[in-house]
Amino acid sequence: MKILNIKKYGPIYRFNDANIYWTLYHLSKSEYTGRSNLAFKVGIGEGSMRNILKILKEWNFIIVENRGITISDEGRLFLQSIPIKIIEVNLSNYIDINNQYCCGIIVFKRSFKIQNGLKQRDICIKSGANGCITFIIKNGRLTILPGHSLDTEYSGNFREMENSLNLAEGDVLILSYSEDKYAAANAAIMASLDLI
Repeated sequence: MKILNIKKYGPIYRFNDANIYWTLYHLSKSEYTGRSNLAFKVGIGEGSMRNILKILKEWNFIIVENRGITISDEGRLFLQSIPIKIIEVNLSNYIDINNQYCCGIIVFKRSFKIQNGLKQRDICIKSGANGCITFIIKNGRLTILPGHSLDTEYSGNFREMENSLNLAEGDVLILSYSEDKYAAANAAIMASLDLI
C-alpha cells in the first residue's frame, strides 16, 4: 500500500509513507498538538512536517486551528482502514539484542503474502533498521518461515510474547530493531504497508 504517490517529476520529499502514517497515528492519540511537537514525535524536521501537514490538509485528514492540529473524521477513518496494530515489545527479553529499540506491528490476515520473511527484512534494512524478524500465525502457533515453530527451535520466552499478543490465524507480526527508535518504527511501518 502506498499512502503517497510520488510524482516522477517535481520536488523530492524528505519523508516517506511511514512518516505520514506516524503523523496520523500521533494526531489520533492527542486532542490538539503543534507542528514542532508533532515533528519531534515523528522524528523528522519541521520543514518535512510542514509538507506532510499540507498534504494531509489537502486530503481533509487534519484540521488546523489556532490552538493546534487535530485529526479529522476522514483522517481517523483512513487510519482505521489500514489493517495494522502497533504493539510494544522489548526484543531483548526474547533474543540477544541489547541496546536496540524495537517496533512491533501486527498486520491482520496477510500471512498469505509472506514467502520467507526476507523481503520484509530487506525493506526494514533499506528503511534504516538493523534487522527485522517476521512471524506468522500458522496452525495457531507463532512461526518463523520457512516453517520453524517457536515451540521446538527457539527460546521458550517467545511463548510468553505469543500468548500476550492475542494473534489470530493468518496474522503477521513484524518486529524491526535499531539503535535509533525512529528508524525501527519507520522500518516496521514500511514493511507492514508492503503487505497491504
